[in-house]
Amino acid sequence: MPGFESPWIPVSFIISFLLHPLVGTVSLLCAVFIFGLAVLNEKSTRKSLFAASESAAKGYQFAEITLRNGEVIRAMGLQDRLRERWKQTRDEMLGAQIVGSDRAGATMSAIKFARMVSQSILLGVAAWLVIERLVTPGAMFASVIILGRLMQPVEHAVSSWGQFGEARRAFA
Repeated sequence: MPGFESPWIPVSFIISFLLHPLVGTVSLLCAVFIFGLAVLNEKSTRKSLFAASESAAKGYQFAEITLRNGEVIRAMGLQDRLRERWKQTRDEMLGAQIVGSDRAGATMSAIKFARMVSQSILLGVAAWLVIERLVTPGAMFASVIILGRLMQPVEHAVSSWGQFGEARRAFA
């Protein structure tokens, strides 16, 4: 459960620094970089996903009003015009949603890539420390495992960030 791991993030950093200050520093830098990508994800998708939500709400409201007045609309022969108007609102929503989803997907891919690269970098740093006999081989493996566990809550938060945004918009 990634949500239960979040309170342990400071403990993981402390353990990383206790293994070796260089291991802790590299872990901290990697976490800051991945968190920066998460903030970039939020900023790059906020407008388009908000526009998609607004268009979807307009489309649902329009459909509800149209259905409520269905007999009058049919009697006046306005079905085709109203269908085109609803389709235009739906297309706006889909366009904004596609833009937001593409940006979010690209950022999520970058975050996963950064996570793998950061683990490789940390493994290299820890291996160098083992060669220099500054840490034990067990500390090398522990540092990589701790970094992996440290990044999971961040990655999970990024993947569910859209839901938080939707809740914030709904509350507003």
